[in-house]
Amino acid sequence: MEAWPTSERGALMTFRELSAVLWRRKLTVLLGVVVAVAAAGAYLTLRTPSYQATATVQLQAPASGSSSPSVNLADPLVVMASPALAHQAAAIAGAPLDAQISAAVSQTTNVMTVTATGPAAVGAERTANAYAKAYVAEVADQAAAQVAKIGQAMNAINATIAALEARDPAGTNPGIAAQITSNSQTYAALAAQQVAININGPYATIQNPATVPGAPAGSSKTKVGGVAALAGLLAGCGLALVREQFDTRLSSDTDVAEATGRPVLAELPVDDFSSRSEQAVAVIERPDSLLAESIRELRTSMRVILEDKPGALVMVTSPAPGDGKTFVVANLAAAWAMSGRTVIVVSADFRRPRIEQMFGIPNVGGSGLAGLTTPGGAAGMGPQVRSPLPARADIEAALFTTRVGGLYVLPSGGTPSQPSELLDGPAMAAVTEELSGFADVVLFDAPPVMAVTDAAIMGRSLTGIVVVGSEGRTGREDLVATVDRLEATGGKVLGVVLNRVGKSSAATYHPYYRNRG
Repeated sequence: MEAWPTSERGALMTFRELSAVLWRRKLTVLLGVVVAVAAAGAYLTLRTPSYQATATVQLQAPASGSSSPSVNLADPLVVMASPALAHQAAAIAGAPLDAQISAAVSQTTNVMTVTATGPAAVGAERTANAYAKAYVAEVADQAAAQVAKIGQAMNAINATIAALEARDPAGTNPGIAAQITSNSQTYAALAAQQVAININGPYATIQNPATVPGAPAGSSKTKVGGVAALAGLLAGCGLALVREQFDTRLSSDTDVAEATGRPVLAELPVDDFSSRSEQAVAVIERPDSLLAESIRELRTSMRVILEDKPGALVMVTSPAPGDGKTFVVANLAAAWAMSGRTVIVVSADFRRPRIEQMFGIPNVGGSGLAGLTTPGGAAGMGPQVRSPLPARADIEAALFTTRVGGLYVLPSGGTPSQPSELLDGPAMAAVTEELSGFADVVLFDAPPVMAVTDAAIMGRSLTGIVVVGSEGRTGREDLVATVDRLEATGGKVLGVVLNRVGKSSAATYHPYYRNRG
């Protein structure tokens, strides 16, 4: 069993990694504390208050119950537990006793502590004192009984001596004289023991009587609450670490690097404005936002990787639908165009085309990428006959301008019956080659890799591929499978964009960007 949690690499977590995990799972930790404190509150509300009262009794005889030269008494703890003493205590109290009794004897001081625990303070005090008094009375009775027993033995010896003297009035019989002497010695010993018992008593006295306790026994509310909060914190931290070990979703750039071996090109933070609108382009609508600055960071990373060479063909995809790949494509394209470059965005997701929505392009069925790559032209089955390869003029005519200067969109043009065959055909190769000559960079919005094969087919003929993963949503296994599938078909994965990051490191520098002159 490991004494310290491990990271994905199998090594022990550093304090920084552990802190990061606990912060990321802070709601789980908080839930543990809340549940524990709530349970403690319920316990304090439902528990019956109990009071303790204590009386002390000084014992003169050995606490173990062994014989002494003067008196032989029973073990105090045995006497305290006897039904006879309970009956005697109730008689002393003059009422039924509703408290539980316990006793302990100090071996060094011979002091017996009598503790009564009950639902009422007065009842606890009455029970402790009644038991202490009953025990003192019981010890006195034991001593008196021994004195009486010795007296009876002395009387019997006196009678024996008198009988012996009557048998030999002259005192001439040596045997009788010896018996009289022996009995006289026994009588003297008993008389000395009787005197010792009387002189050495009392053998138990009440040292401190019990008083009415002022507060309930047991832990205070503050102590119970504190212990519960600490226990809840520890339980919450433990649960958070367990969840982290079994949670395969992406949670940081370290996860991406460890899972894929590919660099994180940018972390795009959660943005409330963009989340409310499906057509929001942050670099246009909110150019001073942290999200817009993160998009520009992605653009810079891409330009460095591509060495800023014109005509680059870059596909953007994701493991599964909903990771935000179209949003990333639209914002990256706008940011690139706003830097003075010519950019073309190709809506290559035939099954769910959304780039058109992002830039307000009308739905043009029969045109766009589908029309350019369909054998026989846009109509597909029309009577006209066209070259199997699209002409440069046809490709240029299919491009739509946008509100961003230098940014053009090639719409999907509808949903062909067999998209995979079109993307793998010679017409698609001709389209990408011509587009490369039109722009500094061409971005392809491709379908998710794990859903269909379109992206894997298209990516092998392009300059590079960018994979978009969503923090807290995309699984590590899915991300690894996506990269492996793309590279298995000949694609080159340039890196990963981590989308919807809860807290980006860029947030530290956001005021600088926001207030730049």
